[in-house]
Amino acid sequence: MELRGGCGADNDSGDGSGLMTSIPWEFFNDWAEKQGISPFDQLHTGVGMVFLPTDETLMEQAKSIIVNIFNQEGLEVLAWRSVPINAPIVGFYARETMPNIQQVFVKINKEDDIDDIERELYICRKLIERAVSSETWGSELYFCSLSNRTIVYKGMLRSEVLGKFYYDLQSDIYKSPFAIYHRRYSTNTSPRCPLAQPMKGDTRIRY
Repeated sequence: MELRGGCGADNDSGDGSGLMTSIPWEFFNDWAEKQGISPFDQLHTGVGMVFLPTDETLMEQAKSIIVNIFNQEGLEVLAWRSVPINAPIVGFYARETMPNIQQVFVKINKEDDIDDIERELYICRKLIERAVSSETWGSELYFCSLSNRTIVYKGMLRSEVLGKFYYDLQSDIYKSPFAIYHRRYSTNTSPRCPLAQPMKGDTRIRY
């Protein structure tokens, strides 16, 4: 069923939709095993869903800034993962403006309390956002989520397309005890991928 929401002039690029779930550790550890990576320590690992520039040089520059700030804060980047997507299924405008979608896995060494871990990840995200704000491409880097608890999959997608666009969401071992869905109806701003779903993994709602 198509939930209330807007579409672009091509009638196929949605104003945005997104899904927040708990982090599917079984799914990610299955991926890690296939890559020859040690299983993730669920308590001490954060997962970031990141929109990056599509230009290869700018993407590597963005990744370097992310890694450096994590290192400065005492966190260790364990792995990067390119999120598999079904790009042809979305509208023309959504394809033309689609970011490079990746996940970053980071190890938190100095905290054991879950709230302290979330706070540390929040601080890192804000530091990264501040670091890239002066770059000409700064708006092309965006964290959909960075958390030890939750993850957000989103984009300029119609409701019925979200699960078909992200292959991860089709996996039998992608499991979550909850799912929070949001569909955007753009009234006073132009649709953009970062605006598609307002929840980043903390409790504040952003529009």
